[in-house]
Amino acid sequence: ALAPQTQQRPNVTESDVNAMVKKLEARMALEPNDTKGWLMLARSYRAQARYAEAISAYEKAWPEIKQNATELARFAGSLAIENNSFVGKPTDLLAKALTINASEPDALMLAGSAAVELGDKTAAAKWWNTLLILLEPGSEDALWLKEEIRMLDEKTATPPPAGSN
Repeated sequence: ALAPQTQQRPNVTESDVNAMVKKLEARMALEPNDTKGWLMLARSYRAQARYAEAISAYEKAWPEIKQNATELARFAGSLAIENNSFVGKPTDLLAKALTINASEPDALMLAGSAAVELGDKTAAAKWWNTLLILLEPGSEDALWLKEEIRMLDEKTATPPPAGSN
């Protein structure tokens, strides 16, 4: 009876999730100083692709996340998606996350993406190669990242001089 493969998984629908988020929103209205609650709400909004609301919740959760590399990276990612750019605060948050934990996978991935956006392909390759070492060899993520690095290397390769064969 205790074998994981025989346990029933709860059937949680999108409407159930929305109801839970609404309940959490109501609780936060009554407990605005609950930074753990704001973090939970930020994560919920992020999972629902409600990035503007996630950003606001992350800001209210700041005391809870300011030393948490994973959550700083997720906050940076939400900002970058909402602003359609890594310029400014997202990049600052990623730098802080990587100072706290230089091996934080989300921060490494996003730092590489930020470097690509900023035109620094060398830095992008550095961040992504650091991440690649942390991934399970042969995993879907590792294979995808290897392809991204290969394409980045192709873009940075110097084209042959005109007229040479």
